[in-house]
Amino acid sequence: MKRECRHRPIATLVGAATATGLLLASCTSEPRSLSIESESTSATTPTATSSTSPSDSGEPAGLVTQPEDEQASAKTDSETNSDASDASGPRRCQVVDHRVVGSLQATGLTETSGLVASETHPGVLWAHNDSGSEPGLYALTTEGGDLGFYPLPSPETNDIEDIALYDGRLYLADSGNNARRRSSMRIIVVDEPVPGEPTSLTATSVLTLRYPGEPEDVEAVLVDPVQRRLVALTKQVGEAVQTGEATRIYDADLDVVDEQILTLTGTIDLRSLAEQAPATSPARTSAVLSPGTNVATGIDISASGRTIALRTYATTWIFDRNADETITDALQSTPCEGPFRLELQGEAIALLPGDGEAIRFVTTSEGTYSPLSSSTVISGG
Repeated sequence: MKRECRHRPIATLVGAATATGLLLASCTSEPRSLSIESESTSATTPTATSSTSPSDSGEPAGLVTQPEDEQASAKTDSETNSDASDASGPRRCQVVDHRVVGSLQATGLTETSGLVASETHPGVLWAHNDSGSEPGLYALTTEGGDLGFYPLPSPETNDIEDIALYDGRLYLADSGNNARRRSSMRIIVVDEPVPGEPTSLTATSVLTLRYPGEPEDVEAVLVDPVQRRLVALTKQVGEAVQTGEATRIYDADLDVVDEQILTLTGTIDLRSLAEQAPATSPARTSAVLSPGTNVATGIDISASGRTIALRTYATTWIFDRNADETITDALQSTPCEGPFRLELQGEAIALLPGDGEAIRFVTTSEGTYSPLSSSTVISGG
C-alpha cells in the first residue's frame, strides 16, 4: 500500500489539537531524527490511527496520537499490567521489552509489506516490497542490517502483500487487490536462499487460489505448520470499514497444485475486538476515532503453530492456539494486545524463534530506512 509521502526520505508527524484533545498527524517533507534509543517496557508511544475513513486505496487517511496525559496513563497501566477491559474482551499482554532495535538498511526496501524470520538461519529476516518495485526478497538482520537482495525474475507479479515460511520454503502472497478486480490470488513458492549468497530466486510452484464469491483484498497470509493449510485474511476498505464488516478467513490445501477455490472458514471482527479492549488500548482509541485502522495488514505463526501474531494499522494481537484447534478456531479466542509504537503505514510483522513462554516479534512499516521495533511479551493465556 502506498502513501503520498513515501518518496520523501523521512516522514515527520506534526500535530494540531482537535476538539477531542487528540493530535491529527500528517506527512511532511521535514527530516526526522532516527536515533535509536531503548524505550520503557510499556512503550505506549503515540498511537497510529486514521483520523478519517480510509481511501479507496485501502490506506488510512490520517493518523492520530495520544495526548501526553493519556500516554502517561497508558505507561503506568502497561507497566503494572493492570488495564481493565470488558470481562470477555482482550487484555494487555505482559510486556517484557519493547524498543526500536534499528532501521531497515536495504536502500531498495521502501514499500515493506511482509516480514518473516528464518528458522534455518538464526538472526535472519526475509522482507519484501509490495507493488511498484522489483520483485524479490531482502535478507536482513534482526536489527535491520542489509544482507543482500534476491530478485524474483519470474513469474510476473502484481502486488505481493505478505510472506510465510514453512519447511524451508517461502510463500509469497501475490494478493493485493484494492480495486477488487482480481478474482484470485497467487502464492509463489521459492526455496529459502542462503544469506550472503545472493542469487536469483526460482519459483518451485505457483498456487492459484480463486475466491468463492466476490473478489477480495488480502494482505495477511500464513502457512499452518500443524495442519498444512494456507490461511488468508481479508482487508476491508471504504464502505466495508464504515459498516463494520468483519474480516473473512479463507484457507486452502498446500498439497493441491492445480487451481483451487478458497474455503471460507469463518470471520474475525477486529473492530469489535478493539472496542472491547482496555481504555488505554491503542486499538480502542482507533476504534472510536478511525475504524479504518482496525484492518488486518499482516500475520505470522510460530514454528510450533501455538502462537499467532496478527497486526493492524493500530495494534498487534497475540493469540494462543491449542493443539487440536484450526487457525480459525484460534482466532475466535480472546487475544492479548501487544505493545505498539507509531508506524506510518505499518503492515509487516514477524514472530522470532524462541523457547519458553516469552513471545518476541518485530514490526516495521513502509518508507526508506523505516525503524524496526522489537517486542517481547507473555500472553498469559
